[in-house]
Amino acid sequence: MVLEGDRLTIRWPGVGEQAAIVRSNALAEAAAEAIGGTYVRNPAWSTVIGRDLITVHPLGGCPMGDDAGGGVVDARGRVFAGTEGTTVHEGLYVSDGSIIPAALGVNPLLTISALAERNVELLAADRGWTIDYAPDSSPIGVGEPTRPGIRFTEAMGGFLSPSVSADLAELASARSDDLGALIDEVERTGEPFSFVLTIASDDVETMLADPAHRARAMGTVRAQGIHPEPLAVSDGTFELFSPHPEVGDARRMVYRLHLTSEDGDEYDFEGLKIVGDDVGLDVWSDTTTLFVTVRRATGGDIVGRGVLRIAVTDFVSQLRTMEVTGASGVVERLRWLARFGRLFAGAVFETYGPVASKPNPFDPDAPPRKRRAIRTAPPEPHPITTGDGTGLMLTRYRGGDRGPILLVHGLGVSSRMFTLDTIETNLTEALWSAGFDVWLLDWRASIELPISRQRWNLDAAVADMPFAVDHVLSVTAADGIDAFVHCVGSISFFLALLRGMKGIRSVISSQVALDTVTATLG
Repeated sequence: MVLEGDRLTIRWPGVGEQAAIVRSNALAEAAAEAIGGTYVRNPAWSTVIGRDLITVHPLGGCPMGDDAGGGVVDARGRVFAGTEGTTVHEGLYVSDGSIIPAALGVNPLLTISALAERNVELLAADRGWTIDYAPDSSPIGVGEPTRPGIRFTEAMGGFLSPSVSADLAELASARSDDLGALIDEVERTGEPFSFVLTIASDDVETMLADPAHRARAMGTVRAQGIHPEPLAVSDGTFELFSPHPEVGDARRMVYRLHLTSEDGDEYDFEGLKIVGDDVGLDVWSDTTTLFVTVRRATGGDIVGRGVLRIAVTDFVSQLRTMEVTGASGVVERLRWLARFGRLFAGAVFETYGPVASKPNPFDPDAPPRKRRAIRTAPPEPHPITTGDGTGLMLTRYRGGDRGPILLVHGLGVSSRMFTLDTIETNLTEALWSAGFDVWLLDWRASIELPISRQRWNLDAAVADMPFAVDHVLSVTAADGIDAFVHCVGSISFFLALLRGMKGIRSVISSQVALDTVTATLG
């Protein structure tokens, strides 16, 4: 130890090579292995920096010793008087961590506290004092066990117009033909309008059992036409898929928020999403469009009516913000996440959500599992409709400059066969990493689409392919696309080519193409 500029510098060459340190690391590694853990060595304990060690309690201070020649205090924390012998300064005690004569390892609090309590107990005995060791208060009783809750974040943006008087939510409920023109007017005459909300429930089981599926809503609203600063949300409620009182085949998502500005002005926000009970691809527009009315809290005068939207890519990202709180373990957390996700977004959650939980007829009791992240750009859903009104789904993984490639699945599956997370690298990841702009098609054979449960034939399915190809060409402005087609999807694709489908640069056919040769048996 030397003084350098009035500061103590301690140099201890080889301290990290001592047998005690090596043994401690070996014991920690063995303990980790015994419980199936992975031992991670202290990064500071490496040959690169000379096996240095770090301690939160520097050695020295006022260590205990048998006498003044070997320490500063005795075993009771009394300070020795002089440099020799065991005589102490009467009434002078040290009881903090500085009396510890050696390093204790990680978290020495309990050892330091135990010595301090012992010293006080011995001091009291010497002076004839009585210490009441009874606790000052009764132990806190065991409360009710926590129940799993749910929480997610939603952000939407759009416009709020003071000049539109019609109730947009009412017109949407009535499926009025005037709705489109009024939405255009809101976007033309309105001011920017947006919110970021956290939706939360402390008891997801009770929430799901409640027909209105109510939860709390917290966050902020930005409304340039009302106030330049964000409006704080209080007393916010959210109803997920409550029955619509006027439209028998629809349900509602209802947002009721009380807004307060920095100046103390108060407003009431009511938003409504109307979701049809049909299980088709309308869920995208239904769950991503919110019709809003804002009123003054006092008097109820309407300040404006608005339309808020969320991009489908952001909607997919929103699904991944869903979080279960208070669960007893991983399996319970994933199970409740899957149940809520299926209610919130149905097949959309099954395809794009963070949990694989679709019922398995071969193993009905199989627990849900967390999906690994796909190593691509975020998925971009593109719902399309064919000439006969069939809803299809294209999912884009926007890639590099090697052009678009279309992947077409076979019979009895869906495009998810190309994004499996149970293998190290799936086909979508491989093509995307190679620089392709990857597009996955769910055509009418897809088990993810309602049409697959109806009667159809290949003559009808052939029409799906040109619509998909034309959409990809339109969005990407490419001259042509490559295609990887599988099974019956391959047959349909080749039939479409024979009927004159254009825009195809190359095709890789998997399993079967056009001239099929079937086995006699099987």
